[in-house]
Amino acid sequence: MKWLGQHIVSLIARFRNSVYFENVENGTTDTDKFLVIGSSGKLKYRTGNEVASDIGASGDITGVAAGTGLSGGGTSGDVTLSVESSQEHITALGTISEGTWEGGVIASAFLDTDTAHLTGTQTFTGIKTFEAQTIFDGNKSVTPGDGTMIHVDSCDITDNNTSTSGTAVKYTHVNIEPPRVLATNANVTTTDAATLYIGGAPNASTNQTFTRTHSLWVDNGNVKFDGDLVVDGTIAGNVTGNVSGTATTVTEGTQAAITTLSGVTSIGALNMAITSGAVNQYKAVNNGNPVYSIGSSDTNELKIQTVYHSGAQTLEYVLFRSETATTDADDGKFLF
Repeated sequence: MKWLGQHIVSLIARFRNSVYFENVENGTTDTDKFLVIGSSGKLKYRTGNEVASDIGASGDITGVAAGTGLSGGGTSGDVTLSVESSQEHITALGTISEGTWEGGVIASAFLDTDTAHLTGTQTFTGIKTFEAQTIFDGNKSVTPGDGTMIHVDSCDITDNNTSTSGTAVKYTHVNIEPPRVLATNANVTTTDAATLYIGGAPNASTNQTFTRTHSLWVDNGNVKFDGDLVVDGTIAGNVTGNVSGTATTVTEGTQAAITTLSGVTSIGALNMAITSGAVNQYKAVNNGNPVYSIGSSDTNELKIQTVYHSGAQTLEYVLFRSETATTDADDGKFLF
């Protein structure tokens, strides 16, 4: 019995170092204990000399001051709190440095504004890189005319790199670089490959009628093709402007709708045949005097000219004349 009594006294002493049962409220001077029984008979948590609210029978801890935690117990100075059930009174957790979240889904409304949300309107100011395929899909009702699926808004782009009086070689607003297409298996052949593919013009569906449709519409500005232009269909509409540079020859194809070639200085090559019932050359201006020359130059030619009456468009006479640069007596003669 003496041994049992000593053992009980030792256990009580060790237990008292962690839990102090005392019928006190605020003002106790025993500051090394962190759990007390208040005057209400309920177990309370105390920080220093301050006694907080009750620890209820359901296990809820209420009234713990923010930032105090459950400190002061054990040899390490901290008490591990394991919450096994729903704690409706916990309003703040401070900084959680480790652990695995195994609760339910957190609603996007409780995430900060720097989080990308699947719904709602957001503005992304940082650079984003998408390494996987990006698909824009979904039916929607819109106001037409403003880039329904993709709209690149007008904005100010400032060159802060080119030096004073320097020259920037190139600026592109949208740049699609050519991909490198590989194949896992050997000897794969792809019939047609494109960096940018447009399936076709918009289709007029329910309650819609299109006057004109375009697969690609460049509303303003010059269009530059450094490579070949291959057109399998028909070039429609009016083609105007100047052809400059070295690509001045139009080959392959028949354009029956071309009726006027103003400013053309050369057509075809040597021995070109003109297959037409008539070749007309009219010049309906006063003193026009149209001329037709055959030869190597204006000093070695046969000239046939219709000469008008002075100040009129009526024919006065026809001039046949030969021009030659040599001094031989027989050069430039007419033979019938």
